Amino acid sequence: MKKRVVVLASGNGTNFEALVKRARISKFPLEFVSLITDNPKAPAIERAKRLNIPYKIISDPGDELVEYINSLGRIDAIVMAGFMRILPAKTIEAFRGKILNIHPSLLPAFKGTKAIERAWAKGVRFSGVSVHIATEKVDDGPILAQRVIPLFPEESLESFEGRVHSVEYALYFDALVDFLFKERVPYALISSYEKTPKIVEFARFLQGEGYTIISTSGTAKFLAENGIFVFEVSSITGFPEIFGGRVKTINPYIAGGILYDRETDERIARILNIPRIDLVFVQLYPFSKTAERTDNIDELIEMIDIGGITLLRAAAKNFKYVITLIDPEDIDTIMEEMREGEVKIETKASLAVKAFAATTRYDMEIYETLASKLDQKNMHKNIFIYVSNPEPLRYGENPHQKAWLKKTQNSFLSAVEQLHGKPLSYNNIMDAFSAFSCASEFEDHACVIIKHQTPCAGAEGESPLECYEKTLLGDMMAAFGGIIAFNFAVEEDLARKVAEHFYEVIIATDYSSGALDILTKKKNLRILKIDPFKYQAPYINLVMQGNDILIQTNDYSPPYEGFDCKVGKINETELKDVIFGLKMVKWAKSNAAVVVKNKILLGTGSGLVDRVTAVKVALEKAGSRSIGAVLVSDGFFPFPDSIVLAHKYGISLVVEPGGSIRDEEVIEEAKKLGIKLVFTGKRLFRH
Repeated sequence: MKKRVVVLASGNGTNFEALVKRARISKFPLEFVSLITDNPKAPAIERAKRLNIPYKIISDPGDELVEYINSLGRIDAIVMAGFMRILPAKTIEAFRGKILNIHPSLLPAFKGTKAIERAWAKGVRFSGVSVHIATEKVDDGPILAQRVIPLFPEESLESFEGRVHSVEYALYFDALVDFLFKERVPYALISSYEKTPKIVEFARFLQGEGYTIISTSGTAKFLAENGIFVFEVSSITGFPEIFGGRVKTINPYIAGGILYDRETDERIARILNIPRIDLVFVQLYPFSKTAERTDNIDELIEMIDIGGITLLRAAAKNFKYVITLIDPEDIDTIMEEMREGEVKIETKASLAVKAFAATTRYDMEIYETLASKLDQKNMHKNIFIYVSNPEPLRYGENPHQKAWLKKTQNSFLSAVEQLHGKPLSYNNIMDAFSAFSCASEFEDHACVIIKHQTPCAGAEGESPLECYEKTLLGDMMAAFGGIIAFNFAVEEDLARKVAEHFYEVIIATDYSSGALDILTKKKNLRILKIDPFKYQAPYINLVMQGNDILIQTNDYSPPYEGFDCKVGKINETELKDVIFGLKMVKWAKSNAAVVVKNKILLGTGSGLVDRVTAVKVALEKAGSRSIGAVLVSDGFFPFPDSIVLAHKYGISLVVEPGGSIRDEEVIEEAKKLGIKLVFTGKRLFRH
């Protein structure tokens, strides 16, 4: 049955208007029968006209008021909203127990007029709002609801007064509904960093379903500008946003409203006037997006969402009663189920799990970003792996294997844009990473061609064309169908040369429009553009092996920090080739050896089960070009046989890490054959 209410107001009537507006968007059958005022000039009259509510001006709060109210028929409640006359005993008696009053203090403190001014002048630290049943005594009678409001030492009277009134607008209607219907007003909390039309649509729908909307300041402003009746969180809690907005929603009125058990905690929730928040929609601060564009720690820290995470976890924990939303894509599902009657428990549970997954991922992103910047050396102590909805690839290493891809923040592929060609395969991705990683080792123009994650051709040069033309002197038979990488932008002249050969993938930092015109004519060529500043090479590397996790730091340290010339002295040209060869062999699969000359990769022996065979393959690949060249090994020589083989092919300089128990035999063989020998002291295995 519809409950009939009259309102008494002498002044602005803001509480009156808030009550009417909320009633019209609520699910409760409330009818505001009349506004009654003792002030012919009260602004409340204009509000009544605008709201299409009948009004009556009376001069006598006694017999005249009683007679008029009785003439209206059954009245279930009389709401005093700034009525500046004391009701006489006969009026109180006529409607005993039905007259509600709201007072801007925590009764019994500061009874009477100008309660806000007196509390402010007194300098109390806490005041508040009280809703009570009116009696013959001023601001007395049973208290229905109260809410605490802090008062700050340097706060202006206008600021404090505004906060008190905002709490009144929220609390009074809740108390009236509880008084008349013995029910709680359902609230929906919406807090979104992104302000989109979908959020407005959802808020409008929820209002139609009887929800009162609560929002944080930015979202509340956005919703209000789009015609949504909304309360800021501070209107519910009594507390303003503090510490520069760092604390907004962490408050018992909000957390309690989400978390309380509707079956066992309803009584205490009513006693404490905890609002019933039945839906929480939160989109978190975009921490990962911020991390993609800045390394500023202070800015990153401010993008760590605390309140949002708390709201989501609270709602998800209490999913039996609370709908938890973090993904706008789920809004339509919720609206559809609400139209059908109610949101299914299975849906609530699924959304709760989704929220926990999202908050877990969010925390992981924060940890990984901050650990990499603030405590990188200890990252191995806490490693989290989160894979959500990986993208399926055509297949894995072989067609009968399934494969998926999951890009992560600042990862290699997150920095790559594919400009042309078929989708990347599992093997393409592995090889493209190795190719660009190897090319990135060089400061000058560098080109690397990879096959099965091993360099088979490559060079360093003073210009892009020189670099590529030198690369073609390598093992081009192995390079057929390989992945080619440049550490620079590709122009039209280079593109013409590249187009003469068959490659599966090309990766470079950029392409001119002319270069793309040429390269895109090759239908099956996958063209990748990488932003080297967006890609953040990881500090550690993880490998899954038999469901065990192997963890190691990545090898970014130069492999040429300290050379020990065991036989002979090396000149400047040889030194450049030594450094070039070490960078190449570092990216070959162990056991590995490379032959280089004039900063050109001439031959690679890779993935062999013994050292001497790796050396032999590299030398055979280089052939006669080995004469006067440099041989570089990723591991030590266990026997002098590799030195003998190198001499046979005309190698002038051998580079290896050293560390074998037969190092002296190797050194003696090099001296005997007249081959320069350098120990680097650093092994470069790559399994």
